[in-house]
Amino acid sequence: MGRLFRKVPKQVGLSLVAAAVARDNFLRTARELRLDVYGAQEGSSQGQMVLDAAELVAIALHLCAKAGEGEGVSVMKGGLSALVQCSERRFEWRARDAVAVELALSRAAEHLRLAKPSAVRDAWAHVNEHGHV
Repeated sequence: MGRLFRKVPKQVGLSLVAAAVARDNFLRTARELRLDVYGAQEGSSQGQMVLDAAELVAIALHLCAKAGEGEGVSVMKGGLSALVQCSERRFEWRARDAVAVELALSRAAEHLRLAKPSAVRDAWAHVNEHGHV
């Protein structure tokens, strides 16, 4: 299980306070991942980092789709594409992907920060259930 998941009872998950805490967790994770992409060694296996980053970007893309926003979408899709390519290499990291992924995470964090906690919770639930935007 990655950095983004924490199992809680359903009534806790529906709480607005829990949604705000989850959004803050996503933002903290985005900051950590933005640093991790530059520290990852060329050719190393980065499965969990790639999965966590892809999930954060997918959540932000879902938020944009629901809100009809286009700001930064192409940047996030470019970063997501780099993450997909990494997964196709069995998560073998390429340092040249760091810039695209970091920019995507930066844009994703902006959208997560500005979104209502309940919208972030709903976007996470959608991505977690459907595996895509």
